[in-house]
Amino acid sequence: DSESDYYAFCDQDDVWLNSKISRAIEKLSELEEDTANMYCSKKTIVDSALNEVGKNSGSNKVFPSFGNALVENIATGCTIVINKATRDLIIKHLPKNIIMHDWWIYIVTSAFGNVIYDNESYILYRQHQTNVVGVSTSFIGKWGKRFRRFKNNNSRELLKAQALEISRIYMKELPLREKNILKGFINKPCNFLSRVNYVFESPVYRQKWLDNLALKILKGLWLAGRSPY
Repeated sequence: DSESDYYAFCDQDDVWLNSKISRAIEKLSELEEDTANMYCSKKTIVDSALNEVGKNSGSNKVFPSFGNALVENIATGCTIVINKATRDLIIKHLPKNIIMHDWWIYIVTSAFGNVIYDNESYILYRQHQTNVVGVSTSFIGKWGKRFRRFKNNNSRELLKAQALEISRIYMKELPLREKNILKGFINKPCNFLSRVNYVFESPVYRQKWLDNLALKILKGLWLAGRSPY
């Protein structure tokens, strides 16, 4: 197989702006090439006729990390560009039980290398009525989706299954800090004080403060044995 310095995902219905790849390579070239590095960015949401309907929501300050990656994906696949070290790390051990491929790449890269999140958009992310995975652009749509995700589905089980897959494949290779974060996420703390500490001091977090507050509440319910998060 031919090899390249950088790799990107391309969905046929999305539109790349002229500077998409050059911007990503500019950012990635500032990092050590032997380290796993990933670039991702905001995206401009458009309809089927390329009329802008908004940009993906998010804080102006996004803080990528392994702790965040365990519970939230900030990297939409069509915005991702990775270097060869990341590609080699991913294909060395292909996973069997994950939620989404872009989320998996965010987890692995944040565990072993660097994730760059660009607050500018260089892609038109086309939304169709028939999209299987899409973005809610209305206030009601966004909060309805949040509510259904937190209340009705088995998000804790899905997240834990994905974390267990990380453990199965990479536990022996993980840096100590990431190894401890993963163990803390998978295993419920054994006593009351450690459970309280985990709720408020855990390095596992979501980017938006309201989402993160909801996560802390659900963590508390889970530790009390009442609900998964």
